[in-house]
Amino acid sequence: MRKLCFILVPLLFVACTDSQPVAPDVEVTPDLGVAGNSGCYTVKFYVEVSGAPPFFSGAATGDIEATVEVLFDDAASVFHGVVLRSEGVVTWHVSGGIIQELEGETFRTSTRSNLLTRPDNDPLIWEIVGTDRALDGVTKANLTYRGTFVAAPPFDTDLDYQGVICP
Repeated sequence: MRKLCFILVPLLFVACTDSQPVAPDVEVTPDLGVAGNSGCYTVKFYVEVSGAPPFFSGAATGDIEATVEVLFDDAASVFHGVVLRSEGVVTWHVSGGIIQELEGETFRTSTRSNLLTRPDNDPLIWEIVGTDRALDGVTKANLTYRGTFVAAPPFDTDLDYQGVICP
């Protein structure tokens, strides 16, 4: 084992010193919008919707620019203590953003939300955390979100999304 180390260590130094330095005019900053060579994109965007449960509509701004329609399944909305768990479908009508392949297209995601009301908070302001996964129109959408829901008309909902979308 000791002999192997004496052989490998000099080889590592030679391998490191034989590399060519990067020219100062060469761009080495990766495109942070593209997730590796997968063709997928890391995204962050803001969604603001309002409406009357179970239907909400609004807009997404940021890495995804879109009109958004959300339809919750009343039968899948269940209270677990102070947490309301709900499921639904989000339809995204994309008008712009960093994923040019989606511009002018529509895709749908399933959404699972956990709405939490805390005893020490305003009873009309609920915290939301949730996930969206691709249903159709994109290869993959693994998104998480966090935000607030106002439990009074017009039921304003503000969400910060992040995740990965593959067109």
